[in-house]
Amino acid sequence: MPLPKKKELEFLQGVLQNAGALLVVLDAQGRIRCFNRACEHLSGYNQNEVEGKFPWDFLIPAEDADTVRQHKFEALRNNTQTPSNHITHHWVSKQGEHFLIEWSNTSLFDTDGKFEGMISVGTDITARKATDDALRASNQVIAAVLDTTPVLIAYLDPAFNFVRVNTAYAVADNQEPTYFVGKNHFDLFPNAENEAIFRRVLESGETHFAAAKPFEYAHNPERGLTHWDWTLTPVKDNDEKITGLVLSLSNVSDRIEALETAERSELGLIALTESLEARILERTRDLTLAKESAERANFAKSQFLSRMSHELRTPMNAILGFTQVLEQDTTSPEHKDYLNEINLAGNHLLKLINELLDLSRIETGHLAVQMQPVPLNAALSRALHITQPLMATRNISLLNHGAGDFQVHADSTRLSQILINLLSNATKYNRPGGRITIAIQSQGEHSVRIAITDTGSGIAPDKLSRLFRPFERLGAEHTEVDGVGIGLALSKQLAELMGAKIGVESHPGQGSTFWLDLTLADASQVLSTTPDKPAIPSVEAPQRQRKILYVEDNPSNLKLVEVIFRRQLDITLLSATNGEDGLELARRYHPDAILLDIHLPKMNGYEVLVALKADTGTSNIPVLALSADAMAIDVERGLKAGFLRYLTKPVDASALIANIRDVTWH
Repeated sequence: MPLPKKKELEFLQGVLQNAGALLVVLDAQGRIRCFNRACEHLSGYNQNEVEGKFPWDFLIPAEDADTVRQHKFEALRNNTQTPSNHITHHWVSKQGEHFLIEWSNTSLFDTDGKFEGMISVGTDITARKATDDALRASNQVIAAVLDTTPVLIAYLDPAFNFVRVNTAYAVADNQEPTYFVGKNHFDLFPNAENEAIFRRVLESGETHFAAAKPFEYAHNPERGLTHWDWTLTPVKDNDEKITGLVLSLSNVSDRIEALETAERSELGLIALTESLEARILERTRDLTLAKESAERANFAKSQFLSRMSHELRTPMNAILGFTQVLEQDTTSPEHKDYLNEINLAGNHLLKLINELLDLSRIETGHLAVQMQPVPLNAALSRALHITQPLMATRNISLLNHGAGDFQVHADSTRLSQILINLLSNATKYNRPGGRITIAIQSQGEHSVRIAITDTGSGIAPDKLSRLFRPFERLGAEHTEVDGVGIGLALSKQLAELMGAKIGVESHPGQGSTFWLDLTLADASQVLSTTPDKPAIPSVEAPQRQRKILYVEDNPSNLKLVEVIFRRQLDITLLSATNGEDGLELARRYHPDAILLDIHLPKMNGYEVLVALKADTGTSNIPVLALSADAMAIDVERGLKAGFLRYLTKPVDASALIANIRDVTWH
């Protein structure tokens, strides 16, 4: 474009000064002639400071300066046939901050066509780039979960054509995941009964669950008859229109064989060694999330994780629950060792689920803390009780300098969660036979610091700034140390919610010290410590017989509660698999208490509760919820609806019995 005359240029500069975009005018040598207010605001420099200077001398990082000068300025000056170009590069502000700017550059010519400079119009895309990076990392985590879970998962379009399958699904059929894409499910696996079920789900919009369904591979008959639990869930958009179906399958052949063996031997023991059943629903916005805003992306992730939590807690209820039962019954040291391994793996996965949910709730502002005076030594003792078995496996010694009866202002549960994370990391990233040192010191009149020091390999200084980022493991993902990189990120955000501070000091080759600064509370308000969890109680001599009604549609969950109550000689358990039948049994037998699942066929748990309260014959029966919907908002909703207690899965057998006795004996 021709270079404006003097008055025209003065007018143009006035316009540029007030424009919202970043606008810079360079002369023929590349010196700054115009630097508008938007540039001043972002960079911290004013017009007088930059006029006559080359931008690549101070505004552009040194490592990028030559490249930007050549591709942005020299390219236009030396090529009159291409009067404009586009380039993206970083700016460094006067305060040292880095901003990513997207530029559109246009040449300026005089009336004779001689190059006289260029005008650059820029947009700050730093926040957008950070959002894109965070969303990409989130999608990578979700994809990694899908491709590492042993559950077979497929996403189908409404015509039952495969859109995507996970690795487990493909491996089960000796194929690659890409083999299925575009093919019709019932062309590969013809089954008229299943096709009718698929169509009913598509019409009704309701999830279908099938338990222990037999299946034989037609093209691979030597594999024999197998049994599968499978779930078909419709995926809906914001307008409740079904856009696809998620099919998840778990091979339960081992469980069926174990049950049949136990029945034939009449040993009376439930020999369940279930494989982990993880039902993960993939939402329809997988392909569009990358184009949406950070707020919308966080909301979608939160919803997904909440649903994933529910689907994972349901099978884990059976895994951890039956493990508790078998631990009480078996006397074999070898079997006890196997059960301990199941327990450790199950609780590790449950911890990961809870941490993912906590991280999501913090990001969306849905996690609240209950601040109260907490004895610091008691919280530390609880954390050590949980982490010392891990220390023992790695022969880690402990030097505890904790002293003083400090009372801190904190959420007791979240404080223990932070301490467990820090102690677990100090153990996992320590050297075998290493040492952990704990020190508690006053930080003046109003705060106290707890410091946890390990003797591991330490952390390089250039990596410390990334330590508390979600899913950042600083290269540890290539080692044998397990984890996904959310423990420290969650601990930092929990600490900030409680008004605390967390930090680290590290020396490569010597170890690291993680510290937590907490606000002191009124020392006169001492909280009692939590007692050890009791074993599942048994009643030796029945008193008055109590009747308990359990309404649950999941066979594994129902079986677990039946086994737990079987050893309670003064309790008779009635059961129903849907809301209508449960309501009928309640009216007929008037039980002493009712355990009620939320997601039930025909009538959901809330509808059953309303009907019970409306009937004078059942309105006074205590009703307890027992659900895999375990988020705080679910518990709050249940208690407001009228449930006397709201228990969550995986169920703790001793706590379940204690709650039943509490509401029926008092």
